[in-house]
Order: sequence, then structure tokens, then C-alpha cells
Amino acid sequence: MRRGLNDEDAVRLAAACGAANCLATLPGQITRENVEMLRGKVKLGRSFEK
Repeated sequence: MRRGLNDEDAVRLAAACGAANCLATLPGQITRENVEMLRGKVKLGRSFEK
């Protein structure tokens, strides 16, 4: 990956960006501060496999 993130960190960043977008006044106008704050709050779990 371009940023050198492992899979879990990439998912955390993606989730934080999506959540930050919900906080933005207009779509796509996220702030780095919100992304970083939310990134630290993302909890990952294991999915159920068949």
C-alpha cells in the first residue's frame, strides 16, 4: 500500500475517514484532526467464517 500500512491500519484509516465524512459540513470535506481522533477509536474484530 502507498502509505505502508498493514491491512488492519488501512481498515482503521478507511473507517475513520468515513466517520469523519459524517461530521463534515459538506461531503468530502474531512479534517485531518477528525480523522486522527476517530482513527484511535476504531475497534476491529474478527469476522465469522463459514
